[in-house]
Amino acid sequence: MQIITANEALKLSEHAQIWIEAHMMWFMKHVMDVVAHEASVGKRAARFENIRIGSDFEISAWKDEMTRLGYSVTLLGEGKLGTDSFEVSW
Repeated sequence: MQIITANEALKLSEHAQIWIEAHMMWFMKHVMDVVAHEASVGKRAARFENIRIGSDFEISAWKDEMTRLGYSVTLLGEGKLGTDSFEVSW
């Protein structure tokens, strides 16, 4: 195992944060694209399965943002990697 400096650890942390933000932006865009399509055909909810959301913190932040935007999120199930099924309703 290699020991890294505090500066190297900080850079790794910054890169991880950028990756998390990019992942959450992709995730939010995907969800909203599906929601827009489902709403356009008269549905009141969209179900998502086998999609890895993120850590408990990311899930909580995402649910809070969806609530702020007027949507309801119901977590439906967990796979081997965590929450992977949910429903968004409006």
